[in-house]
Amino acid sequence: ARGLLIVRPGTYQESVRVTQNCHILGLGRRDRIVVEAPGWESALVSAGLGAKSLVPRELGWAGLSTGEDACVENLTLRCRNENMRGRCVYLVMGRIHLLRCCVEGGVVVSGYSTEPRLTECCIRGARGSGLHLTDHCRAMLHGNHVHSHGRHGILIDRHARPQIAHNEVHQNKACGIKVFHGVDGPRHLQKAPMDANAMAISFAEAVQALSNNSFDANNDGDVSITPRYADSEAEIDLDCFDTGASEEDPEETACAD
Repeated sequence: ARGLLIVRPGTYQESVRVTQNCHILGLGRRDRIVVEAPGWESALVSAGLGAKSLVPRELGWAGLSTGEDACVENLTLRCRNENMRGRCVYLVMGRIHLLRCCVEGGVVVSGYSTEPRLTECCIRGARGSGLHLTDHCRAMLHGNHVHSHGRHGILIDRHARPQIAHNEVHQNKACGIKVFHGVDGPRHLQKAPMDANAMAISFAEAVQALSNNSFDANNDGDVSITPRYADSEAEIDLDCFDTGASEEDPEETACAD
């Protein structure tokens, strides 16, 4: 079971940290229901335990809420501090569902136990990449609008295994989707070549994760797949100048319902 929290129109100077099974629902126009994080905080952080199987039922903790089934719907999320726009949404555990939200900045998804769903969201205006899926996470992206980012629309590295389908990815300064599907760090340090069969399997997995997405006007092409393990510039993105959509950009209206 999960509780329902109704959020009425307004600008809330807060950071939302989800640790319980709940449904947070914005009531009204999405662009008028704004969570604006102050200081050096992300607007939304998912900190659920991420695995119901880890809750020991034999100890009587079966009812313990883990944040597994949380849903955030119909909110606009942004950071007052422009230096935090690269991590406007920070998901490091759990299986939270972001539904029809607008993220004015970047989304970072990381970790073995992190399996979020992003559905019909608008993600725009990050200094670096719009979504960074990393460190074995298994995000599911469906029907999202990803545009006007300073680097890639979607960046996948460090053995992340997402499913990305039916998204619109356009007007990003680098690639629409950039995939790093190589081996881990130690093998690179040993300068050992990746086995050809393993590379073929890894490449096939990377391609199968992408289906029925549409692309337009991405400066470095729609999809790029490389055998490297990680993007060394991903952390540098946070120090770049803002390259988000301007006030005159007609795509600004994409976050309004």
